[in-house]
Amino acid sequence: MDLRDIINSIYPISEKSMDRLLSCSLELGRPKGYRLLEEGKIESDIFFIKRGIVRAYVSHEGKDITFWIGKEGATIMSLKSYVKNEAGYETIELMEDSLLYCLKRSDLYRLFEEDIDIANWGKTRRIGIFASRGKTNSTVIHDGFRTL
Repeated sequence: MDLRDIINSIYPISEKSMDRLLSCSLELGRPKGYRLLEEGKIESDIFFIKRGIVRAYVSHEGKDITFWIGKEGATIMSLKSYVKNEAGYETIELMEDSLLYCLKRSDLYRLFEEDIDIANWGKTRRIGIFASRGKTNSTVIHDGFRTL
């Protein structure tokens, strides 16, 4: 799945904003078993799956407990790292050889400040993630809204 399509499926943005966002992205290939995010670390990258499948899991009493499977087009990030800049509780591992798009959180936050389309796209992405995981922390969601 093309990054342009992934971004527009979340919230359509202008071509100018799209170009700015795409200019900060990097395409990566990683093998099956590669850990994109690791429990206990503050993660600074956000990924989108171009091709492949991933799983998110936690370790408990010596067992891996998978709680989410992501496929092409999915956003991969540690919510605690993204929202609070704290170490995440999850590990996210590739279940097959995969192609990913990567954005640095610092680049994304800079673009949120500079471009209202990208800020609104990020707000929509954040609300969608919380809604899909059953979380409705209004303080966290509210701080994603901005106007110029």
